[in-house]
Amino acid sequence: DKVIGVDIVEENIQDARRNAEQNSITNAEFLAGKAEDLIPRILGDMDPSKEVVAVVDPSRAGLHPRLVEILRGRVQVSRIVYISCNAESMAEDIAKLGTSTEELADDFIPTRAVAVDSFPQTIHVEVIALVERASRVPDRTEAAPVQAEEAGTPEPR
Repeated sequence: DKVIGVDIVEENIQDARRNAEQNSITNAEFLAGKAEDLIPRILGDMDPSKEVVAVVDPSRAGLHPRLVEILRGRVQVSRIVYISCNAESMAEDIAKLGTSTEELADDFIPTRAVAVDSFPQTIHVEVIALVERASRVPDRTEAAPVQAEEAGTPEPR
């Protein structure tokens, strides 16, 4: 298994390399550049049978449109962990990841999300979402419903 980090800021890549070295992490590689330029090459050089989990943390504007197409179009990418400081741009990107024009496309669907209040006393929150290929998500209609007591929530009276 390998971790490949991409950032547009060269100083961030230098910090990541230094951090990996200080922590004896040997299975990580870090590349400086635009994700929409580097990811096609990274995935193109990779065995198509490898499973890839992409972690994205874009600017407030969201993912570059080309990157959305790249992530959706590469079968190796089975999951995406999307971290965002802008829930609106995240929602737009997740909608684009889940709507392909191809009839047999294995689109992404959101399976989990959590808001993290990193900035108390402000309206800003970080949102972390997991989106997965539809083919990987079990049919939720067959799952047994969680009872309120099992979930730690008292039954309404």
